[in-house]
Amino acid sequence: MPITYEIDADRNLIVYHASGTITQRDAINVIDRAVTETNGAAMHKDVLFLVDPHASVNQIDVYAIKQIKSRIEDWVRKYPRAPIKCAIVSSPPDDIVGELWRATTDAYPAIAASTRTFRTASEAYAWLRPPV
Repeated sequence: MPITYEIDADRNLIVYHASGTITQRDAINVIDRAVTETNGAAMHKDVLFLVDPHASVNQIDVYAIKQIKSRIEDWVRKYPRAPIKCAIVSSPPDDIVGELWRATTDAYPAIAASTRTFRTASEAYAWLRPPV
């Protein structure tokens, strides 16, 4: 599976791991799995998306992003939630994942307020869960 997930109970996060060639179907399938397997609890957790440096998202375009966003919105209607944060770790951040993120925020500017890309997981964790 190109995308897997785990629940980080200590940090109250859902952590996705992406490797290989990632497609729109992979993204939708893992979201569906995470929500159904956690009985909706995944919809109330901030997201850490770890992208393997050799992963490829070149099969995901703006149309695919719209489909993924639509699926998430379907789940949000079923499991209403407060705004969440999403951190994407991709090295280097200006690779295709960074380009995909920029295309997403161009199409959906509201996403930019709650989503950031990072070079390292430690930077992402610090943003998701700043020290108190």
